[in-house]
Amino acid sequence: MNPRSCLRIAALLISGAAILSACSSSRPAGGVRQDCYPNGTCNAGLSCFSNICVDATDGGSGVGGRSGAAGAGGIGNGGTAGGHAGAGGSSAGGSGGSGVGGSSGGGGSSANCQALSSYGTPTFDATPEIATDSSGNQQLIWQAQLNALALPDILDVELYNIAPFGTTIAPMANIDLSGQSQFKTCGACVLVLARVGTDGSAQQIYLATAGTLTITAVSPSITGTMSNVTFQHVTIDPNTTISTRVDDCVTSVTSASFNTTVTFP
Repeated sequence: MNPRSCLRIAALLISGAAILSACSSSRPAGGVRQDCYPNGTCNAGLSCFSNICVDATDGGSGVGGRSGAAGAGGIGNGGTAGGHAGAGGSSAGGSGGSGVGGSSGGGGSSANCQALSSYGTPTFDATPEIATDSSGNQQLIWQAQLNALALPDILDVELYNIAPFGTTIAPMANIDLSGQSQFKTCGACVLVLARVGTDGSAQQIYLATAGTLTITAVSPSITGTMSNVTFQHVTIDPNTTISTRVDDCVTSVTSASFNTTVTFP
């Protein structure tokens, strides 16, 4: 079995424990913070973001800010950023959208970014686990909670016995994370899971695209550091594990260190 074939990141719990679980076809779908249906839709009133159903009625993506709904004749004289109507429109166009009657206002945005723009220095407080499947594939996974929100953000590190490692996960200095920016092929994958629910699913996933990771030991403790890591909002296909950039949402972690005992489930 490919160690990523079940898209294990969807099963990470807020406690930080890495759950190395098998796929399940009975996972509920379509509800709030549940997987989207296979056709990319959700139950009524919900929208599909990063394959997770969320309530997008709060205007975070420009909903509710369509400025031209009241002025069908205002194409030629678009309003200012404050929401003034074009010719034939009214100023009720609001500050969120880019409708016919006025130009884009200041209240909306092209992306609904769930992660903070930057995090400080997180503390890794979870016990990492290393596992080897019947085909000899190894994975070593551990986490840090980045904040104390009701739906917290999680820093997730996943090592696999592929490049930049060899057939065995081993210590390595100065791993360039810009070369680990595709989840399907990364052997040193660093992610931010934004707004993780009690069921373990994240509203958004951010994958490291730059920065440095150093692994100084893997047994009996995993030790090392990371620095100047930047992340890009992506979706990860649950069947192919291919990650795809979604929008301009980004975040970063300035530095972090880890030193904790590895367990062997």
